[in-house]
Amino acid sequence: RQVLIDVNRAFLELEVEARYKSTAEAQVDLDDVNEYFSPAQGNVLFISALNSWGFDTRSLANFYAPRLSKVMGREVPKDKLASIMWDYHLHKTQNDVKIRKLELDQSTGLPKHKSLFEDVVSHLWAALDDPEVYVPKLIQAGDIA
Repeated sequence: RQVLIDVNRAFLELEVEARYKSTAEAQVDLDDVNEYFSPAQGNVLFISALNSWGFDTRSLANFYAPRLSKVMGREVPKDKLASIMWDYHLHKTQNDVKIRKLELDQSTGLPKHKSLFEDVVSHLWAALDDPEVYVPKLIQAGDIA
């Protein structure tokens, strides 16, 4: 998350510098500008050249939406899921599962919960850490080969 914030800030600073090179009074609030790169926009890829894999939020949503639909007891549209994975989390209670917007901790500025995206990819990270144990589980659970 912080890497994307830093990259967006760098791109904005370059744009402002190029646009207002000759004017000394150019002031831009970097926090009020739309992001250049955002997983919710579908223009960010997560890849590993070392392990030969890559994905974006849309491919994760295509994989995860049917499973989440079963858990929630109602259809979760893939397009909608892809657009919210980065900023929403699963709120699980004893009787229900809901998707809620991430809240930031006031003292740290960090999200209070793992995002849907982090929830899904945590299984991939576990598979990379111990492939002999987790890869067969992922294949079996996901009906993938």
